[in-house]
Amino acid sequence: SDLFLMGDLFDFWFEYKYVIPKENLKFLLTISMMIEKGINFHYFVGNHDLWVINYFKNLGISVYDNPATFSLNEKKILVGHGDGLGKGDIGFKFIKKIFKNKFCQFLFRWAHPDLGIPLGRFLSGTKNKMNIGERAKNNDKRIQDYCIQVNNKIFHDAYIFGHSHYVNEKKRSEEHTSELQS
Repeated sequence: SDLFLMGDLFDFWFEYKYVIPKENLKFLLTISMMIEKGINFHYFVGNHDLWVINYFKNLGISVYDNPATFSLNEKKILVGHGDGLGKGDIGFKFIKKIFKNKFCQFLFRWAHPDLGIPLGRFLSGTKNKMNIGERAKNNDKRIQDYCIQVNNKIFHDAYIFGHSHYVNEKKRSEEHTSELQS
């Protein structure tokens, strides 16, 4: 069995060398037990957990920084978190380069976890205060446009993405593989 985690499971995730936030421990232990029972986990890094480095891999979770194609039940499916894809989202793309920079990660690691974790949570904003408005719709549209571009190059039976927090389901037009229908 495969389980896909679409990222942003935590408001903020940073991998210190020897510390993980204690409120995440029970969840991570549950995943570890499920892995021992044979479940394959696929984790797509999101914008709230850009600093996933190797802890999840050490647990036995496959980690993806970019969308990936899977074959499930003879269907070709593209799966990803959805942030920073396609045109637009320039601000996030800039911030992502900073957060993924090894030197910036090294500098942040020097902040004690009692300071760094609350600071990171404050700066990331909380998902509990997420406003599902125009921004979410714009992110959803950008992800749809990305899927159309991918489909024009490589056919997929389905596309599964998170990030926008806007619940939406589109069906591919049978006549036009380059379009998605409502």
